[in-house]
Amino acid sequence: MSAEILFFSIIAITVSICDFKKHIIPDAIMLPAIIGLFGIAWIEGAEVTEILIKIVMISILFALPVLLNMAFGGGDIRFAIFVAILLSTQELMIFLILSGVLQTVFVTISKRKVVGFAPAMSMASLLAYYQIELWELI
Repeated sequence: MSAEILFFSIIAITVSICDFKKHIIPDAIMLPAIIGLFGIAWIEGAEVTEILIKIVMISILFALPVLLNMAFGGGDIRFAIFVAILLSTQELMIFLILSGVLQTVFVTISKRKVVGFAPAMSMASLLAYYQIELWELI
């Protein structure tokens, strides 16, 4: 297991618990995590330009619901940026689809009125990273 995925997993689990319990993704966790993961990716040889393009792309996609006063917050945008640093462009597209599907499932089965998005994003990002095909899980 690479340092990148290990670091990502620790942060994703921590943020998912925070978002599940308190409906907040703390900046005190996410901002250092983004910088740390970017540094690890750079050290491991990731293309900086590609990472920056993915960050801009995901920021625009996640900012739209925030601007339209939908159920997203700034923490969701920062967590999505964190995910964009880890995933390839193709995996990022899988992540976008899976996170929406998983969030729909979580909201449907939950007895809560509000369900944080970080648990769905964490699960979707790891599924996309490992490229697990959903039909094999069924």
